[in-house]
Amino acid sequence: EAVTDSAGVRPIWCGDAPPPLEALLRKRVIWQELVVDAAVQGDRGLALQAMQVDDAAIPPEQSARLLDALLQHNRGLVPTFERHRRGRRS
Repeated sequence: EAVTDSAGVRPIWCGDAPPPLEALLRKRVIWQELVVDAAVQGDRGLALQAMQVDDAAIPPEQSARLLDALLQHNRGLVPTFERHRRGRRS
């Protein structure tokens, strides 16, 4: 939880999370970090890892095809993947 006002964003301390909730949150944070790292670095491997960590994961071979389709359909929206792909072709 947090409060946002003219002073900025401040956390509200709620105590330690119960272990099951902490485990769920930790997995979600790891997924978010993988997604961000993949986008910032243009790293297809990290993007595939993020897809497999997600709770709605599909089989790896389907993930690879889906990622290719997503990158193709969203060409230009995540330029780091474009730069990375061009760098491999050189």
